[in-house]
Amino acid sequence: KLTSYDLISSAMTKEKDKALVFFELNGKYDLTLSLVSAGKGWKIEKKIFGKPELYNGESDTHKQVAILLSKNENSNAYDLLKKYSAIYPDSPDLKYYWGLYHSLNKNSGKSKKSFIDAIEIDPDFTEAKYNYAFLLHTENKISDAKELYYEILEVDENEPKTLNNLASILIDENKLAEAKELLERCLKEVPDFEVAMQNLERIK
Repeated sequence: KLTSYDLISSAMTKEKDKALVFFELNGKYDLTLSLVSAGKGWKIEKKIFGKPELYNGESDTHKQVAILLSKNENSNAYDLLKKYSAIYPDSPDLKYYWGLYHSLNKNSGKSKKSFIDAIEIDPDFTEAKYNYAFLLHTENKISDAKELYYEILEVDENEPKTLNNLASILIDENKLAEAKELLERCLKEVPDFEVAMQNLERIK
């Protein structure tokens, strides 16, 4: 419960389009607000439960978590995710990595929720959207998966995994010409994409 706050410091970029404002809450908690210019005023871009110097460290936290997940060091990844999520509660990347963590631990429900949280914070987060669509696809929720795949292609029209997965659905729906066109675009981007080559063989 917030009972008092003190403004400790603030700083603005040279272009005057971004700012950091540092508060102390209840005489003991640190809170930094990252602000972006919005017309005649400002809006909060993100909250950081800590000092302003943590602002520039967020990308390093993502790298640390990604490395641990890639090595299947799930226990260590969990510890870092829990620690950093308390500091960066609005980070779509950390929500995304929670989704990957839960996927690796076969918890589809929590994984989908984490991907949805990432997408709600950043609607153009195509990798989070892809992973969410892929889970829906594997659960045979084809209509919802297709809708998301098309949304991804609106942002990144040549995203290979999306082109391949959408083509696979279209082959099952006997929409072979459209599927072939998507697969050819996919293989133009990644010529050795084996699954896409197999899907092209399915059409032939």
